[in-house]
Amino acid sequence: MVSDSAVTVLSTGLLGRSKPKSVLARYPRSTSIGPVDPTPIPTFTLSGIRYEVDDEYVPVINAADAENSADFLPPDPLPDL
Repeated sequence: MVSDSAVTVLSTGLLGRSKPKSVLARYPRSTSIGPVDPTPIPTFTLSGIRYEVDDEYVPVINAADAENSADFLPPDPLPDL
């Protein structure tokens, strides 16, 4: 889960991924989550721990990392105003 202030890693358990069971870790929002290794099951490594993620969340992780990038917003076209 990514909010304005934090990145929270949730556990869903071994038998189902539809409902969170517990909070595994919390990181500052400036933490980079990716890159995501897409094959065969998408995974990412955060603080030395490898996590599996469903395919549908890969673009979300990439977007969250892009927001931390300096190139996320275009340059101001009128910086003198």
